[in-house]
Amino acid sequence: MPTSPNQPAPALVPQGRLELRRGDGTRDGSARPAGRDERFVLASCLAVADAARARLQVARRGLGHERDLDAIRADLLAALEGCAQAIALLGAPIPPRLRDEITLYRRL
Repeated sequence: MPTSPNQPAPALVPQGRLELRRGDGTRDGSARPAGRDERFVLASCLAVADAARARLQVARRGLGHERDLDAIRADLLAALEGCAQAIALLGAPIPPRLRDEITLYRRL
């Protein structure tokens, strides 16, 4: 997906967090109406979180070890935090449900 310096492109950073980066590689934290790229980043982020939730549900139903569940929970937390970061970079408020879910998994 080609980008111009004014259109951020999604980039994965350590711990599965998403960042918006300008075409020149700099971070773009300016608040502006969500465009096509921003919607793509958010949709991708939410898809990663949904997949992590599904993996956790399967592991809970199975005979997985607590270690495995801890690792899957950590992956889910990283995905949720990535979504919150992407939303914050767009200058939008983080939904209370997302904020609460992050708090829940941090405390487990």
